[in-house]
Amino acid sequence: MTVAKKKRYNYIHKSIARGTIPSILSVLASLATLTVTISLAAMSQGQGPMLLGALGITSMVFSVFALIHLVTALKDEGRNYLPVKIAGFIAGVILLIWITIIFVGLRLAA
Repeated sequence: MTVAKKKRYNYIHKSIARGTIPSILSVLASLATLTVTISLAAMSQGQGPMLLGALGITSMVFSVFALIHLVTALKDEGRNYLPVKIAGFIAGVILLIWITIIFVGLRLAA
């Protein structure tokens, strides 16, 4: 008969990394502007005003800010990186969506 090993629990929680909150807020702002831009573009059947372009650029800038905050947060040692990594992944996906939309739009315009 073997004795089961006891699980050890660590009750000391690591604090979040330094750039986590700005990164999450940037991703939320980027996601909101992406949603508004795509909704307005669909409602105007692709013939929207210049405001849509400005909102798209703003969404991309927010995504880049979130990625910059990710890089600065990863330099902070011994912290909880999970929330900032999730925010960075979502920011990367949003940026990839915008790059794809731009290339498809340029391809259709040519």
